Amino acid sequence: MSANCVRGGVETARELKLGDGDLNAAYLAAIVESSDDAIIGKDLSGVIRSWNRGAQAIFGYPAEEVLGKPVQVLFPPDRIGEEDMIVRRIRQGEKVEHFETLRRRKDGSDFPASVTISPIRDGHGTIVGASKILQDISARHRAQAELAQAKADLEQLVVDRTNALAQRNLLLREVYHRVKNNLQMVDGLLLMSTVKVTDPAAREVLADLRSRVFALGLVHEQLMGSPDLKTFDVGPFLVELSANIMGGSSDDQIRLEVDACPLEIGLDFAVPLGLLVTELVTNSLKHAFPPATPGQILVVLRVDAEHRLLLTVADNWAGHSGDIRQPAKPGTGSSIVRKLIAQLDGQISVRSDAGTTTTISMPFPEPS
Repeated sequence: MSANCVRGGVETARELKLGDGDLNAAYLAAIVESSDDAIIGKDLSGVIRSWNRGAQAIFGYPAEEVLGKPVQVLFPPDRIGEEDMIVRRIRQGEKVEHFETLRRRKDGSDFPASVTISPIRDGHGTIVGASKILQDISARHRAQAELAQAKADLEQLVVDRTNALAQRNLLLREVYHRVKNNLQMVDGLLLMSTVKVTDPAAREVLADLRSRVFALGLVHEQLMGSPDLKTFDVGPFLVELSANIMGGSSDDQIRLEVDACPLEIGLDFAVPLGLLVTELVTNSLKHAFPPATPGQILVVLRVDAEHRLLLTVADNWAGHSGDIRQPAKPGTGSSIVRKLIAQLDGQISVRSDAGTTTTISMPFPEPS
């Protein structure tokens, strides 16, 4: 029994050895036949000699309809000339790799194809034909077309958004410009009224109104000139605002300094802040210094350790002794200050010591 088994084993081994070439050929044929790509063999005259199932699936021709026919039956008319170029290169022993072109199916429809063509040599190394591996790349082309369309749509969307943003910016600038111009007209009317009024108290009221109108107009002017039309730096704003207040004062002995941290603020925060600084600086000018007495007013805006904003308006003369939270004679200015502080959700403290220092602590402004 064991001898038979050994003998059978030897015979099987001999059969495999003797059949190695046939086995390799069978493997190769199975691989070619099972491939989804079209694998086509042709001779040097361009006649089709082999045709696998992949070729039948892609082109729609069964093997019996194309074997022995010129390979040009698979070409659209405007691509016939490609065959001469391919044969010339194959004769020179070259391999044509991933050549993209068009081919035609049995139903007459054309499709994009990627073709790799290699020379076939006989046992003596002589080139006798060519092997063509062809892939239908319609799906890739569709994906590329869809990607290109998506890219074009995205680019158009960007253009549309850019144009819309430009229109929006133009409209905002126009709005800010119109508001500023209207406030300038109001200021002009107040100035005309001031000229006609002789009562000192009435002239003072009109001057205060002009300062408030200027603060509102300056906010819109700053926004109009800002790059994003939403925020602007508080420092230059406070400098120009304070300079305007000082310019309206008849006392040239008072110096004013502004020290503000870099901070971008928007409309909702800038308006109450500007009005608040206007009221506090004006209050110091009116009540802190005797006539023709040198003095100084300091406006400081800082961020504290708790990330709150601290606005400080200080003068260096002891003549201003009233607490703006509880003035002896509440007036319009005091009422405005209290409302502005409430609008900013702030808290006020006043210290009188060789001058008066008013400090307002408020939450950091939310980004616009």
